[in-house]
Amino acid sequence: MNIKPIVFVKSMRKNIGISIYLGLFAFNMIYAKQTVSYYQSKGALIAGYDPVAYIKQNKAIKGQKDFEYKYDGTVIYFSSKANQQAFIDNPEAYLPQYKGWCAYAMADNGDLVEIDPETFKVIDGKVYLFYKGWLGNTLKKWNKQDDSSQIEQANQHWQQKHKP
Repeated sequence: MNIKPIVFVKSMRKNIGISIYLGLFAFNMIYAKQTVSYYQSKGALIAGYDPVAYIKQNKAIKGQKDFEYKYDGTVIYFSSKANQQAFIDNPEAYLPQYKGWCAYAMADNGDLVEIDPETFKVIDGKVYLFYKGWLGNTLKKWNKQDDSSQIEQANQHWQQKHKP
């Protein structure tokens, strides 16, 4: 067999380069954090519920299309002009934790689970939303344990899996 050494070495370098590239790509795909969008249903954040009302009125109130605001590529509806303006002035004060995904699932294993907008809890001025459906009510499960340890666990999962 007559293999030219220079051609063989060039071919090996090319194959090693491709292998390294594919290996790094696969590593990045496996271990990279997910870029997470806000929880949206029915075309809006929190299925169209007013995020400010959770804090100001301690109620889940549907927003109105008349009071629409787009934040970070997400449509948000408010129940009043005053709530819309409060959000515009300080969005971080009213955005739900974990971008609106289920707080219980985030604490449990870091999964992104849909929520029921009427199943929520305000803790230290922050809104936590929960799943409620045919698999049960995760707010009831959450309430069986203390808030602080679950928030700590949820924050760790959020940082590890989802926050860029």
